Amino acid sequence: MATETEAPLEAILRDEGRTLMIVGGLLAVLGVGAILFPLLSSLTVGLFIGGALAIAGVAHVAHAFSASGWRGAVGEILLAVVFLVAGLAMLFNPVLALTSLTLLLVAYFVADGVALLYFAWSLRTERGWVWPAVSGGISFLLAGLLFAGYPATAAWALGLLFGVNLLSTGLSMVVLGRAASAELAPTPPRTPRPDTGV
Repeated sequence: MATETEAPLEAILRDEGRTLMIVGGLLAVLGVGAILFPLLSSLTVGLFIGGALAIAGVAHVAHAFSASGWRGAVGEILLAVVFLVAGLAMLFNPVLALTSLTLLLVAYFVADGVALLYFAWSLRTERGWVWPAVSGGISFLLAGLLFAGYPATAAWALGLLFGVNLLSTGLSMVVLGRAASAELAPTPPRTPRPDTGV
């Protein structure tokens, strides 16, 4: 049970330990799948992001008709062109998608590492805090490896490293969730020792 003086983040972890384990387990399973099929997962990520960019471009076109003034409309149309060109290029040119997303993945791993290390530092008084820190360190390591091998490894590294990152993040969430759930587990009452009369 969280006390009134307990930090909000620590209270949330104690209440959501089971959810952390479930979500972490799902992320770990997805990570294993991405590791086993790196090219397929790389192409899937590329198609997903390309489709998202294309949809965003269509949304900007629609918003251009409701923009106030011609300057707002022109700005929306320019954004729509950028999003549509980038999205369609990724959808119809997988090689361009993989090489471009490889650089974006480097930036993602760096940001993910920073976030995980900050998360671990904020939980330094909790059991299991070291696992988010380890996951953050892995994110920095993956960013360095991916950038060093660019562009030769772009065909498989995108899916493989993304899978490793998902797996490490998922496992850290499972461990942290188990530690949080253990805090809530009721302590069994101590059985009094029988009086031997001695």
